[in-house]
Amino acid sequence: MGYSCSAKASEVEKAMIEILQEGSDINQSNVWDRKSHRYFIEIGKEQRDGAITATVMKMNGIPQGDGVFPCKRSGGIRIEPDGFITRWPTTTKAERRLAQAKGVHRFEKKHSDLKSLGSDGRPMFEIID
Repeated sequence: MGYSCSAKASEVEKAMIEILQEGSDINQSNVWDRKSHRYFIEIGKEQRDGAITATVMKMNGIPQGDGVFPCKRSGGIRIEPDGFITRWPTTTKAERRLAQAKGVHRFEKKHSDLKSLGSDGRPMFEIID
């Protein structure tokens, strides 16, 4: 059985991982380095509303004899169904905004008949160069 979430939330999560992995040689889909520490995501329970929830784990030290790293919880992730990142530890506000904009842009490119508009009719997220 797979994991279900909204398409927007999924695109935003992918965009954030790409931002966090920028310039690194990591080839794993849920791992990144930040301030000389390595982190990964442990996906949470499936949410009825389509949000993504997960836990950020920090790898500590060197692998044990069996190749397993000791890890410590760093905090929780929540990406709302509309692509808004409520929380993501180890990231800056600018990184979250950029991931939101990139993810929603990708979603709209794939689903050009759907737009992410706020209650005022204006786009919820904009890419700022």
